[in-house]
Amino acid sequence: MIRVVVADDHPLLREGLRRVLDRQTGIEVVAEAERGDGLPGLAQDSRADVVVLDIEMPGPDFLELIPSIRAGKSRPRVLV
Repeated sequence: MIRVVVADDHPLLREGLRRVLDRQTGIEVVAEAERGDGLPGLAQDSRADVVVLDIEMPGPDFLELIPSIRAGKSRPRVLV
């Protein structure tokens, strides 16, 4: 099972991505985030394999977030 975190500040887009991903065999959306603040911790706490990251959302710049997301123990892949 691939564990995914969806991070986007638009609720409608997050919900749409969740619905599409939840329909796929072997993929589970384990968390959602509407801001970049706390995203690295959320990715680690949920043991995510993949983080789908919006380029323009509130909080730290996505370029700052990627290394901190990948720095944890689970080292998830980041799809921007």
